[in-house]
Amino acid sequence: EVEMARPFSEWPSAARAYLEGRKFGAEDMARFGAGYAVDGKLAGRIVLPVLDYQGRITSYAARSFLGDERRYLEPAAATGADRSAVLGEHLWPSPEERTELVVVEGPFDAIAADAAGFFVGAVRGSSVSTDQALSLATWKRVVIATDPDDAGDAAAEEIKGVLARHVEQVERCRPVADLAQLLQYWGHAAVQRSIAGHGGVCVSGRFGSADGRTDAAV
Repeated sequence: EVEMARPFSEWPSAARAYLEGRKFGAEDMARFGAGYAVDGKLAGRIVLPVLDYQGRITSYAARSFLGDERRYLEPAAATGADRSAVLGEHLWPSPEERTELVVVEGPFDAIAADAAGFFVGAVRGSSVSTDQALSLATWKRVVIATDPDDAGDAAAEEIKGVLARHVEQVERCRPVADLAQLLQYWGHAAVQRSIAGHGGVCVSGRFGSADGRTDAAV
């Protein structure tokens, strides 16, 4: 039902066109273990597995690439999926090396932040669970880059309130658009500038002066 092993170049043209139109590519999909479905209940969707720190699949987020009114599908709790998992955790360093994390709402915002060179965690919604808070609290500094709308502001306040007593520093970054939109319309440097403007540090080395692509935003 879900094809997870094919190279990006062999994905259906509609899925590739959708992702490339949003400035995502093969490396982004590979880092998040993404796949796609062309039949079944997830047909016409890009499937992003939610992996824990040890790389085990705990859940998934399936994004329509055909304009379905319901943009995302996720498994019900009754299936055994862990709704409290943090997307992006499989890319985190060991606990003693966790200096700064960018927290976002949606899966594609997480991919945008990762592509711009930040460690990231997506709570996949506008609230944070106890288990998610425990995972986020393993970082010394958290930059909250939830969407610049009422739901994003409420999520930021909730996350900040939960983490304030457990994290050395919690900072709200309110971008002019969600990070995936910043990437789509203004590129990686805009994502970097938005987060770096609030004290964020480009840490993962995928993008920026570390790999020579640009240093305009750091």
